[in-house]
Amino acid sequence: MKYNRLIAFILVLIMLLCIGAAAETYRVETPNKGTLNLRSVKDNGIIGHIPNGTLLEPDPEKSTDSAAYVTYNGKSGYAKWEFLKRVETNDVSELPTGGDGDWFVGAIGAYIQPGLEGDAFGEQFGSYSCDSDQQLMITADKKPAYWVINGVRYDFEFDVPRSIVISGVEEDMTIEAVPKGTLPLTLLSAEDIQKYLTGDTLIAEAIHAKLCYINDKDYGAGGWYDTIDFTKEHKNLATNKKEPGGQLTARVRATIPKNKMISYWKFDGLMIDFETNVTQFIVRGLNVSKTYEPVFEGTISKPAETTDNNTYNTRPSTNNNSSDTNSSDSNSYNTRPTNNNSTNTRPSNNNSTNTRPNVSSTTPTPVPNTRPSTTNSTNTRPNVSSTTPTPVPNTRPSNNNSTNTRPNVSSTTPTPVPNTRPSTTNSTNTRPTATPPHR
Repeated sequence: MKYNRLIAFILVLIMLLCIGAAAETYRVETPNKGTLNLRSVKDNGIIGHIPNGTLLEPDPEKSTDSAAYVTYNGKSGYAKWEFLKRVETNDVSELPTGGDGDWFVGAIGAYIQPGLEGDAFGEQFGSYSCDSDQQLMITADKKPAYWVINGVRYDFEFDVPRSIVISGVEEDMTIEAVPKGTLPLTLLSAEDIQKYLTGDTLIAEAIHAKLCYINDKDYGAGGWYDTIDFTKEHKNLATNKKEPGGQLTARVRATIPKNKMISYWKFDGLMIDFETNVTQFIVRGLNVSKTYEPVFEGTISKPAETTDNNTYNTRPSTNNNSSDTNSSDSNSYNTRPTNNNSTNTRPSNNNSTNTRPNVSSTTPTPVPNTRPSTTNSTNTRPNVSSTTPTPVPNTRPSNNNSTNTRPNVSSTTPTPVPNTRPSTTNSTNTRPTATPPHR
Protein backbone atom coordinates (compact mmCIF):
# COMPACT_ATOMS: atom_id res chain seq x y z
CA MET A 1 0.00 0.00 0.00
CA LYS A 2 2.81 2.39 0.90
CA TYR A 3 4.55 1.48 -2.35
CA ASN A 4 1.46 2.38 -4.42
CA ARG A 5 1.16 5.75 -2.67
CA LEU A 6 4.83 6.48 -3.38
CA ILE A 7 4.38 5.69 -7.06
CA ALA A 8 1.32 7.94 -7.22
CA PHE A 9 3.20 10.78 -5.53
CA ILE A 10 6.06 10.48 -8.01
CA LEU A 11 3.64 10.55 -10.99
CA VAL A 12 1.92 13.70 -9.67
CA LEU A 13 5.31 15.34 -9.14
CA ILE A 14 6.36 14.52 -12.70
CA MET A 15 3.11 15.99 -14.08
CA LEU A 16 3.62 19.21 -12.10
CA LEU A 17 7.18 19.51 -13.37
CA CYS A 18 6.03 18.98 -16.94
CA ILE A 19 3.32 21.61 -16.60
CA GLY A 20 5.82 24.07 -15.13
CA ALA A 21 8.22 23.44 -17.98
CA ALA A 22 5.59 23.62 -20.73
CA ALA A 23 6.01 26.48 -23.18
CA GLU A 24 3.81 29.50 -22.53
CA THR A 25 2.61 31.97 -25.13
CA TYR A 26 3.81 35.58 -25.17
CA ARG A 27 2.85 38.55 -27.27
CA VAL A 28 5.42 41.04 -28.60
CA GLU A 29 4.86 44.56 -27.23
CA THR A 30 7.41 47.01 -28.60
CA PRO A 31 7.80 50.79 -28.27
CA ASN A 32 5.67 52.68 -30.77
CA LYS A 33 4.65 49.26 -32.24
CA GLY A 34 8.07 48.76 -33.85
CA THR A 35 9.58 45.36 -34.57
CA LEU A 36 11.51 43.34 -32.00
CA ASN A 37 15.08 42.25 -32.87
CA LEU A 38 15.75 38.54 -33.07
CA ARG A 39 19.42 37.96 -32.21
CA SER A 40 21.76 35.09 -33.03
CA VAL A 41 22.74 32.59 -30.35
CA LYS A 42 26.34 32.56 -31.63
CA ASP A 43 27.32 36.23 -31.91
CA ASN A 44 24.23 38.15 -30.73
CA GLY A 45 23.88 39.69 -34.19
CA ILE A 46 20.46 40.60 -35.54
CA ILE A 47 19.07 37.78 -37.68
CA GLY A 48 15.43 38.87 -37.93
CA HIS A 49 12.71 41.33 -36.97
CA ILE A 50 9.55 40.23 -35.15
CA PRO A 51 6.46 42.46 -35.70
CA ASN A 52 4.60 43.98 -32.78
CA GLY A 53 1.72 41.77 -31.67
CA THR A 54 3.33 38.53 -32.84
CA LEU A 55 2.62 35.51 -30.64
CA LEU A 56 5.65 33.46 -29.59
CA GLU A 57 6.33 30.38 -27.45
CA PRO A 58 9.73 30.79 -25.76
CA ASP A 59 11.70 27.66 -24.96
CA PRO A 60 12.06 27.74 -21.14
CA GLU A 61 15.14 25.49 -21.15
CA LYS A 62 17.15 27.62 -23.58
CA SER A 63 15.93 31.03 -22.38
CA THR A 64 18.00 33.21 -20.02
CA ASP A 65 17.01 35.71 -17.37
CA SER A 66 17.24 38.64 -19.82
CA ALA A 67 16.30 37.02 -23.16
CA ALA A 68 13.76 34.47 -24.36
CA TYR A 69 14.75 31.79 -26.82
CA VAL A 70 12.11 31.92 -29.57
CA THR A 71 11.61 30.74 -33.12
CA TYR A 72 10.13 33.09 -35.71
CA ASN A 73 9.74 32.58 -39.46
CA GLY A 74 12.05 29.54 -39.36
CA LYS A 75 14.82 31.28 -37.42
CA SER A 76 15.67 30.72 -33.75
CA GLY A 77 17.39 33.16 -31.45
CA TYR A 78 17.03 35.48 -28.49
CA ALA A 79 14.48 38.26 -27.89
CA LYS A 80 14.41 40.49 -24.82
CA TRP A 81 11.88 39.51 -22.14
CA GLU A 82 11.01 43.16 -21.44
CA PHE A 83 9.18 43.35 -24.77
CA LEU A 84 7.22 40.12 -24.30
CA LYS A 85 3.92 39.86 -22.44
CA ARG A 86 2.31 36.60 -21.41
CA VAL A 87 -1.17 35.92 -22.80
CA GLU A 88 -3.84 33.42 -21.90
CA THR A 89 -3.90 30.18 -23.87
CA ASN A 90 -7.49 30.65 -25.04
CA ASP A 91 -6.46 33.87 -26.83
CA VAL A 92 -3.99 32.10 -29.07
CA SER A 93 -4.80 30.71 -32.48
CA GLU A 94 -3.49 27.22 -33.15
CA LEU A 95 -3.41 27.79 -36.91
CA PRO A 96 -0.04 27.45 -38.67
CA THR A 97 2.10 30.12 -40.31
CA GLY A 98 2.20 30.16 -44.11
CA GLY A 99 3.68 32.03 -47.03
CA ASP A 100 7.20 33.02 -47.99
CA GLY A 101 6.88 36.69 -48.90
CA ASP A 102 8.64 39.83 -47.70
CA TRP A 103 6.04 41.04 -45.21
CA PHE A 104 4.58 39.31 -42.17
CA VAL A 105 0.87 39.64 -41.33
CA GLY A 106 -0.35 38.23 -38.02
CA ALA A 107 -4.00 37.75 -37.08
CA ILE A 108 -5.47 37.62 -33.57
CA GLY A 109 -9.08 36.62 -33.01
CA ALA A 110 -9.18 35.90 -36.74
CA TYR A 111 -7.64 33.71 -39.44
CA ILE A 112 -5.91 34.52 -42.73
CA GLN A 113 -6.61 33.01 -46.14
CA PRO A 114 -4.33 33.81 -49.10
CA GLY A 115 -5.95 34.76 -52.37
CA LEU A 116 -5.95 32.21 -55.16
CA GLU A 117 -6.93 32.61 -58.79
CA GLY A 118 -10.20 34.41 -59.35
CA ASP A 119 -12.22 35.18 -56.24
CA ALA A 120 -11.15 32.06 -54.33
CA PHE A 121 -9.20 32.05 -51.07
CA GLY A 122 -7.18 29.15 -49.74
CA GLU A 123 -6.17 27.44 -46.51
CA GLN A 124 -6.54 29.11 -43.11
CA PHE A 125 -3.46 30.44 -41.30
CA GLY A 126 -2.81 32.23 -38.04
CA SER A 127 -0.08 34.34 -39.66
CA TYR A 128 1.19 34.70 -43.20
CA SER A 129 4.22 36.06 -45.05
CA CYS A 130 3.13 37.78 -48.25
CA ASP A 131 4.32 40.06 -51.03
CA SER A 132 2.78 43.46 -51.75
CA ASP A 133 0.71 42.28 -54.71
CA GLN A 134 -0.87 39.36 -52.85
CA GLN A 135 -4.41 39.44 -51.49
CA LEU A 136 -5.24 38.17 -48.02
CA MET A 137 -8.70 37.66 -46.58
CA ILE A 138 -8.87 38.10 -42.81
CA THR A 139 -12.00 36.72 -41.15
CA ALA A 140 -12.91 37.17 -37.48
CA ASP A 141 -13.55 34.07 -35.40
CA LYS A 142 -16.55 35.84 -33.85
CA LYS A 143 -18.56 38.90 -34.78
CA PRO A 144 -16.19 41.73 -33.81
CA ALA A 145 -17.12 44.88 -31.93
CA TYR A 146 -14.18 46.65 -33.60
CA TRP A 147 -10.84 45.99 -35.31
CA VAL A 148 -7.30 46.89 -34.23
CA ILE A 149 -4.83 47.43 -37.07
CA ASN A 150 -1.20 47.87 -36.03
CA GLY A 151 -2.21 48.96 -32.54
CA VAL A 152 -4.84 51.50 -33.71
CA ARG A 153 -8.55 50.95 -33.08
CA TYR A 154 -11.15 51.32 -35.85
CA ASP A 155 -14.89 51.47 -35.11
CA PHE A 156 -17.42 50.79 -37.87
CA GLU A 157 -20.90 51.88 -36.81
CA PHE A 158 -24.15 50.07 -37.61
CA ASP A 159 -22.57 47.16 -39.52
CA VAL A 160 -19.11 46.03 -38.38
CA PRO A 161 -17.45 43.92 -41.09
CA ARG A 162 -16.78 40.30 -40.18
CA SER A 163 -14.05 40.01 -42.79
CA ILE A 164 -11.71 42.25 -44.78
CA VAL A 165 -9.52 41.70 -47.82
CA ILE A 166 -6.16 43.47 -47.86
CA SER A 167 -3.50 43.95 -50.54
CA GLY A 168 -0.60 46.29 -51.10
CA VAL A 169 1.07 45.29 -47.82
CA GLU A 170 4.35 47.21 -47.44
CA GLU A 171 5.16 46.63 -43.77
CA ASP A 172 4.82 43.96 -41.11
CA MET A 173 1.31 44.06 -39.69
CA THR A 174 -0.83 42.74 -36.87
CA ILE A 175 -4.61 42.74 -37.32
CA GLU A 176 -6.91 41.88 -34.43
CA ALA A 177 -10.67 41.31 -34.37
CA VAL A 178 -12.01 42.16 -30.91
CA PRO A 179 -15.37 40.59 -29.94
CA LYS A 180 -17.79 42.40 -27.66
CA GLY A 181 -16.95 42.06 -23.98
CA THR A 182 -13.29 41.12 -24.48
CA LEU A 183 -10.12 43.18 -24.08
CA PRO A 184 -7.80 43.80 -27.03
CA LEU A 185 -4.31 42.29 -26.99
CA THR A 186 -2.57 44.62 -29.45
CA LEU A 187 -4.19 48.01 -28.77
CA LEU A 188 -1.66 50.69 -27.83
CA SER A 189 -2.55 52.62 -24.70
CA ALA A 190 -2.40 56.42 -24.50
CA GLU A 191 0.45 56.08 -22.01
CA ASP A 192 2.47 53.87 -24.36
CA ILE A 193 1.98 56.35 -27.21
CA GLN A 194 3.23 59.25 -25.10
CA LYS A 195 6.13 57.19 -23.77
CA TYR A 196 7.55 56.40 -27.18
CA LEU A 197 6.99 59.67 -29.08
CA THR A 198 9.70 60.32 -31.63
CA GLY A 199 9.02 64.00 -32.35
CA ASP A 200 8.23 63.34 -36.02
CA THR A 201 5.50 65.40 -37.70
CA LEU A 202 2.16 63.60 -37.45
CA ILE A 203 -0.62 64.46 -39.90
CA ALA A 204 -3.90 62.71 -40.69
CA GLU A 205 -5.08 63.41 -44.24
CA ALA A 206 -8.30 62.60 -46.07
CA ILE A 207 -8.60 62.40 -49.87
CA HIS A 208 -12.14 62.33 -51.30
CA ALA A 209 -13.14 62.35 -47.63
CA LYS A 210 -13.23 64.64 -44.59
CA LEU A 211 -12.05 64.51 -40.99
CA CYS A 212 -13.76 65.90 -37.88
CA TYR A 213 -13.26 65.79 -34.13
CA ILE A 214 -15.72 63.87 -31.95
CA ASN A 215 -16.87 64.15 -28.34
CA ASP A 216 -17.37 61.45 -25.74
CA LYS A 217 -20.60 60.32 -27.39
CA ASP A 218 -19.02 60.15 -30.86
CA TYR A 219 -20.83 63.26 -32.09
CA GLY A 220 -18.76 65.44 -34.39
CA ALA A 221 -18.33 69.20 -34.20
CA GLY A 222 -16.06 72.00 -35.27
CA GLY A 223 -16.31 71.45 -39.01
CA TRP A 224 -14.76 69.09 -41.53
CA TYR A 225 -11.09 69.14 -42.49
CA ASP A 226 -8.83 67.73 -45.20
CA THR A 227 -5.91 67.41 -42.78
CA ILE A 228 -5.34 67.52 -39.02
CA ASP A 229 -1.88 68.05 -37.56
CA PHE A 230 -1.59 66.26 -34.22
CA THR A 231 2.18 66.45 -33.77
CA LYS A 232 1.84 68.69 -30.73
CA GLU A 233 -0.92 69.43 -28.25
CA HIS A 234 -4.04 70.46 -30.12
CA LYS A 235 -7.62 71.50 -29.38
CA ASN A 236 -10.46 69.04 -29.83
CA LEU A 237 -13.05 71.25 -31.51
CA ALA A 238 -15.87 68.89 -30.50
CA THR A 239 -15.14 69.20 -26.78
CA ASN A 240 -13.08 72.43 -26.71
CA LYS A 241 -10.52 70.54 -24.62
CA LYS A 242 -6.80 70.08 -25.14
CA GLU A 243 -5.61 66.79 -26.61
CA PRO A 244 -2.04 65.56 -26.09
CA GLY A 245 0.23 65.55 -29.10
CA GLY A 246 1.14 62.31 -30.81
CA GLN A 247 -2.34 60.79 -30.93
CA LEU A 248 -5.64 61.55 -32.63
CA THR A 249 -9.22 60.34 -32.41
CA ALA A 250 -11.47 61.49 -35.25
CA ARG A 251 -14.24 60.52 -37.62
CA VAL A 252 -13.39 59.85 -41.28
CA ARG A 253 -16.23 60.28 -43.76
CA ALA A 254 -16.17 59.68 -47.51
CA THR A 255 -17.24 62.42 -49.92
CA ILE A 256 -19.20 60.31 -52.39
CA PRO A 257 -19.77 61.71 -55.92
CA LYS A 258 -23.20 61.38 -57.50
CA ASN A 259 -24.02 57.94 -58.88
CA LYS A 260 -20.85 56.44 -57.40
CA MET A 261 -20.17 53.84 -54.73
CA ILE A 262 -17.08 52.92 -52.73
CA SER A 263 -15.12 49.98 -54.07
CA TYR A 264 -12.46 49.90 -51.34
CA TRP A 265 -10.44 52.14 -49.01
CA LYS A 266 -6.75 53.00 -49.04
CA PHE A 267 -4.90 53.44 -45.74
CA ASP A 268 -1.71 54.93 -47.17
CA GLY A 269 -0.76 52.28 -49.74
CA LEU A 270 -2.67 49.46 -48.03
CA MET A 271 -5.89 48.60 -49.88
CA ILE A 272 -8.73 47.35 -47.66
CA ASP A 273 -11.95 45.94 -49.08
CA PHE A 274 -14.49 45.71 -46.27
CA GLU A 275 -17.22 43.09 -46.28
CA THR A 276 -19.82 45.77 -45.51
CA ASN A 277 -20.45 49.12 -47.18
CA VAL A 278 -18.17 51.30 -45.07
CA THR A 279 -18.72 54.99 -45.87
CA GLN A 280 -17.29 56.30 -42.61
CA PHE A 281 -15.48 55.09 -39.50
CA ILE A 282 -13.84 56.33 -36.31
CA VAL A 283 -10.11 55.99 -35.80
CA ARG A 284 -9.04 56.01 -32.14
CA GLY A 285 -5.53 56.56 -30.86
CA LEU A 286 -3.88 57.12 -34.23
CA ASN A 287 -0.17 57.52 -33.49
CA VAL A 288 1.37 57.70 -36.98
CA SER A 289 0.79 59.85 -40.03
CA LYS A 290 -1.91 58.29 -42.15
CA THR A 291 -3.81 59.09 -45.37
CA TYR A 292 -7.34 57.75 -45.78
CA GLU A 293 -8.88 57.60 -49.25
CA PRO A 294 -12.03 55.89 -50.58
CA VAL A 295 -11.76 54.58 -54.14
CA PHE A 296 -14.97 54.83 -56.17
CA GLU A 297 -16.28 52.51 -58.80
CA GLY A 298 -19.60 51.60 -60.40
CA THR A 299 -23.00 53.28 -60.41
CA ILE A 300 -25.62 53.24 -57.69
CA SER A 301 -28.94 51.94 -59.10
CA LYS A 302 -31.09 54.45 -57.21
CA PRO A 303 -28.99 57.43 -56.16
CA ALA A 304 -30.36 59.60 -53.39
CA GLU A 305 -31.75 62.96 -54.52
CA THR A 306 -29.24 65.63 -53.72
CA THR A 307 -28.14 69.02 -54.90
CA ASP A 308 -24.51 68.56 -53.95
CA ASN A 309 -23.10 65.17 -53.17
CA ASN A 310 -19.88 66.69 -51.96
CA THR A 311 -21.39 68.40 -48.92
CA TYR A 312 -22.59 67.25 -45.53
CA ASN A 313 -25.36 68.37 -43.27
CA THR A 314 -23.69 70.79 -40.92
CA ARG A 315 -26.81 72.84 -40.20
CA PRO A 316 -26.53 74.27 -36.68
CA SER A 317 -28.79 72.68 -34.11
CA THR A 318 -31.44 74.80 -32.41
CA ASN A 319 -32.11 72.28 -29.67
CA ASN A 320 -29.24 70.96 -27.65
CA ASN A 321 -31.51 68.43 -25.98
CA SER A 322 -32.22 66.68 -29.23
CA SER A 323 -30.92 63.14 -29.60
CA ASP A 324 -29.27 64.14 -32.87
CA THR A 325 -27.39 67.09 -31.43
CA ASN A 326 -26.36 65.85 -28.00
CA SER A 327 -23.41 68.13 -27.52
CA SER A 328 -22.35 70.67 -24.93
CA ASP A 329 -21.38 73.12 -27.65
CA SER A 330 -24.40 75.06 -28.83
CA ASN A 331 -22.49 76.11 -31.92
CA SER A 332 -21.59 72.57 -32.85
CA TYR A 333 -22.84 70.84 -35.96
CA ASN A 334 -24.57 67.54 -36.25
CA THR A 335 -22.11 65.22 -37.89
CA ARG A 336 -23.42 62.00 -36.41
CA PRO A 337 -23.90 59.45 -39.18
CA THR A 338 -27.40 58.58 -40.30
CA ASN A 339 -28.77 55.06 -40.11
CA ASN A 340 -28.15 54.49 -43.78
CA ASN A 341 -25.20 55.00 -46.02
CA SER A 342 -26.50 58.03 -47.88
CA THR A 343 -25.16 61.55 -47.44
CA ASN A 344 -27.58 64.25 -46.32
CA THR A 345 -27.15 67.17 -48.70
CA ARG A 346 -30.33 69.04 -47.87
CA PRO A 347 -29.84 72.71 -48.83
CA SER A 348 -29.66 75.24 -46.03
CA ASN A 349 -32.32 77.87 -45.37
CA ASN A 350 -30.22 80.82 -46.45
CA ASN A 351 -29.24 81.92 -49.92
CA SER A 352 -29.47 78.40 -51.25
CA THR A 353 -31.28 77.35 -54.40
CA ASN A 354 -33.84 74.60 -54.09
CA THR A 355 -33.15 72.21 -56.91
CA ARG A 356 -35.51 69.52 -55.73
CA PRO A 357 -37.00 67.86 -58.83
CA ASN A 358 -40.63 68.56 -59.75
CA VAL A 359 -43.08 65.98 -58.44
CA SER A 360 -44.88 65.91 -61.78
CA SER A 361 -43.85 63.24 -64.25
CA THR A 362 -43.78 65.83 -67.05
CA THR A 363 -42.01 69.15 -67.26
CA PRO A 364 -44.41 72.07 -67.94
CA THR A 365 -43.45 74.47 -70.71
CA PRO A 366 -42.68 77.93 -69.31
CA VAL A 367 -45.08 80.65 -70.55
CA PRO A 368 -43.53 84.10 -71.03
CA ASN A 369 -45.42 86.95 -69.41
CA THR A 370 -45.95 89.64 -72.06
CA ARG A 371 -48.63 91.56 -70.23
CA PRO A 372 -48.16 95.29 -70.94
CA SER A 373 -46.38 97.27 -68.27
CA THR A 374 -47.28 100.79 -67.15
CA THR A 375 -44.23 102.18 -68.93
CA ASN A 376 -43.41 102.65 -72.57
CA SER A 377 -43.61 98.96 -73.46
CA THR A 378 -45.88 97.47 -76.12
CA ASN A 379 -48.42 94.80 -75.13
CA THR A 380 -47.95 91.81 -77.39
CA ARG A 381 -49.95 89.30 -75.36
CA PRO A 382 -51.43 86.73 -77.75
CA ASN A 383 -55.19 86.57 -78.34
CA VAL A 384 -57.07 83.89 -76.46
CA SER A 385 -59.21 83.19 -79.50
CA SER A 386 -58.33 80.30 -81.78
CA THR A 387 -58.22 82.76 -84.68
CA THR A 388 -56.19 85.90 -84.89
CA PRO A 389 -58.45 88.98 -85.38
CA THR A 390 -57.28 92.10 -87.07
CA PRO A 391 -56.00 94.48 -84.44
CA VAL A 392 -58.00 97.71 -84.07
CA PRO A 393 -55.96 100.73 -83.21
CA ASN A 394 -57.07 102.58 -80.12
CA THR A 395 -56.94 106.25 -80.93
CA ARG A 396 -57.99 107.37 -77.51
CA PRO A 397 -55.28 109.57 -76.09
CA SER A 398 -53.13 107.48 -73.69
CA ASN A 399 -51.69 108.64 -70.44
CA ASN A 400 -48.19 108.00 -71.67
CA ASN A 401 -46.29 107.72 -74.84
CA SER A 402 -46.91 104.03 -75.41
CA THR A 403 -49.18 102.66 -78.10
CA ASN A 404 -51.77 100.10 -77.01
CA THR A 405 -51.54 97.36 -79.54
CA ARG A 406 -53.32 94.76 -77.50
CA PRO A 407 -55.30 92.63 -79.96
CA ASN A 408 -59.08 92.62 -79.85
CA VAL A 409 -60.62 89.49 -78.41
CA SER A 410 -63.60 89.75 -80.67
CA SER A 411 -63.76 87.48 -83.70
CA THR A 412 -64.92 90.45 -85.86
CA THR A 413 -63.50 93.90 -86.24
CA PRO A 414 -66.08 96.70 -85.52
CA THR A 415 -65.99 99.78 -87.66
CA PRO A 416 -64.93 102.76 -85.64
CA VAL A 417 -67.54 105.60 -85.54
CA PRO A 418 -66.09 109.05 -85.26
CA ASN A 419 -67.29 111.09 -82.32
CA THR A 420 -68.25 114.58 -83.51
CA ARG A 421 -69.14 115.83 -80.06
CA PRO A 422 -67.22 119.01 -79.46
CA SER A 423 -64.18 118.47 -77.36
CA THR A 424 -63.36 120.67 -74.36
CA THR A 425 -59.80 120.83 -75.55
CA ASN A 426 -58.18 121.59 -78.87
CA SER A 427 -57.65 117.91 -79.61
CA THR A 428 -59.94 115.84 -81.78
CA ASN A 429 -61.86 113.17 -79.86
CA THR A 430 -61.72 109.97 -81.84
CA ARG A 431 -63.08 107.81 -79.04
CA PRO A 432 -64.95 104.82 -80.48
CA THR A 433 -68.68 104.36 -80.10
CA ALA A 434 -70.38 103.27 -76.92
CA THR A 435 -70.21 99.69 -78.02
CA PRO A 436 -66.66 98.87 -77.12
CA PRO A 437 -64.83 95.92 -78.50
CA HIS A 438 -64.86 92.83 -76.35
CA ARG A 439 -62.07 92.49 -73.91
